[in-house]
Amino acid sequence: MEEAHSAICGAHQLGPKLHFQIKRMGYYWSTMVKDCMDYVKKCQACQFHANIIHQPLELLHPTITSWPFDAWGLDAVGPIAPKSSDGHSYILATTD
Repeated sequence: MEEAHSAICGAHQLGPKLHFQIKRMGYYWSTMVKDCMDYVKKCQACQFHANIIHQPLELLHPTITSWPFDAWGLDAVGPIAPKSSDGHSYILATTD
């Protein structure tokens, strides 16, 4: 398991990927998936470089505008080349 995870053939994959890689090498045992998951959880390099979400889980809160056209977003793009058929070289994009 160590060879497949972090040695020459390993790339520090997560538990399920490690399981399939070891299985592809021709090995199998009954607690293979659990053992792979536990091994990856104990790998110090994986824990150090893993993507960690520091925000606690919370329900989404919808935002409701008080009335139409309450908040506007404007973006000016340009100059663009070639110009449009009317000779315009800028685009103004608006969002409500």
